[in-house]
Amino acid sequence: MTHSLKHFAVGLAAVMLGLGCLSAAVLGEPGKKNATAEKSDKADKKAAGNKSAKQVKQAENKRAEKKGRASAEEQETAALTLVRNQHPELSELLEQLKADNPEQYRQAISELFRASQRLAQAKEKDPQRYELELKAWRIDSRVRLLAAKLTMETRPELEEKLKASLLEREDVRIELLSLDRERAAERLEKLDGQLTRLRERREKLSDRAFDQLMRRLKSGSKAKGAKAARQAAKSKASEKEAAPKKEAEAKQPAGNE
Repeated sequence: MTHSLKHFAVGLAAVMLGLGCLSAAVLGEPGKKNATAEKSDKADKKAAGNKSAKQVKQAENKRAEKKGRASAEEQETAALTLVRNQHPELSELLEQLKADNPEQYRQAISELFRASQRLAQAKEKDPQRYELELKAWRIDSRVRLLAAKLTMETRPELEEKLKASLLEREDVRIELLSLDRERAAERLEKLDGQLTRLRERREKLSDRAFDQLMRRLKSGSKAKGAKAARQAAKSKASEKEAAPKKEAEAKQPAGNE
């Protein structure tokens, strides 16, 4: 690995981390962490101190296990799988970065892992949108690589490639918005149909609801009447049973009390 390639790998990491909001801008997600997450990251870095890479990874795994998150090894595997499958050119550079600057490598892996998770969720929930989001990620990754190359040397052909990639990225953004608009139009069409049917049947539906309510009221009144009749009959029967006893008590001489 040449000395220039080492510098390029580090430069790539800086560009990847510095342009972390590019994917979010394309996919409509926030590019910054919240204050709590930033504070937690800073605390983790401080705690790492001068520990070896192995010790740092072990500490990260313990924190991940405690919070129910993927371990460092799982994140690295998912991130590198995404890179190998979708942008192989980055693999060698990431390996060099891992050797030269482990901290920047971990940050790059963390960002790539989040991208892999987002894409996996999109693939499961919305295959059509997933294809566009994956395309957007490839373009964004290419943009970062070209930007990193331009930090090493300024060449007109690289600038032209970067412009073309940025334009392609906007095209994908248009495709994503068009998909959203198409689905919104379909939803609106369904709502219009529901409104039309409701307006046409409003009187019929109202009459049906009225008839159902009246039947329930009448049924309730009959049930109450039947219950009252049963209670009256029961009371009358009890009084009839008690009558002979009362007569006997009335006829009993007072001296026997």
